[in-house]
Amino acid sequence: MVLNLFFLVLGLVGWYFFSFRVLRYMVDASEGRWKWELALYLLLLCATIFLIKFAIYALTGYPAPGSWASRLFLGFGLVCSYLVPFANEYIKHFFKRKK
Repeated sequence: MVLNLFFLVLGLVGWYFFSFRVLRYMVDASEGRWKWELALYLLLLCATIFLIKFAIYALTGYPAPGSWASRLFLGFGLVCSYLVPFANEYIKHFFKRKK
């Protein structure tokens, strides 16, 4: 169980870290500056989402392999990855204004 918690935390930290990199290189690619790092960070982002998925499955038994929830986990994880940098900036701005 401790190992699964370690993998879950490692996956969440990796998801947080790689989401910023993927978004940055996707913005560069949309402006016509393609870089090979986009493929690398997208692959690492997918790997961390799978790590999160399997750690959650090992800890709770959900989502069961082969279920719709299991199949949609990667898609929702990738879509939510683009919200992480924006949420981070919003949280920084929110706490900065409060002081």
